[in-house]
Amino acid sequence: TALLFYRSVRQQITTPFILSVSFAHLLYSTIILPLLATRFYTRQSESAGWTGLCKVFPVLFYLVLGASILSLMSVTINRTCILLFQEKAQNICNVKVRNVVIFLCWLLPLAILTPSTFGQYGQVVLNDYTQSCTIGPDDNG
Repeated sequence: TALLFYRSVRQQITTPFILSVSFAHLLYSTIILPLLATRFYTRQSESAGWTGLCKVFPVLFYLVLGASILSLMSVTINRTCILLFQEKAQNICNVKVRNVVIFLCWLLPLAILTPSTFGQYGQVVLNDYTQSCTIGPDDNG
């Protein structure tokens, strides 16, 4: 609610980083947790129609996890730069750099996950023992 009522909060350089973390957590809470709960509650396996979700779920899970961690790390680096380099903070921590960093926080995990999604490096598999879809070794190990 502070974002709605206080313009000074909206104009701070770290606010978009916090919004990125919040968006990642929102995706986790609204998409990933219900899928996990449904899967464990019903104990569904690959034969019960989870094949399509088994391809998408690990990518979405690790994308949100990676974006959240990188966004938190970016907040830390941003605050450290502001504290240590007070004179140069306006040049280092500007809006353009901030937007590029937030974009990279979401693009980097997606780029890392792309090869395994298409079977180039590892593959997305269903582990029947744990009833979870994850990225595992491919035919080459």
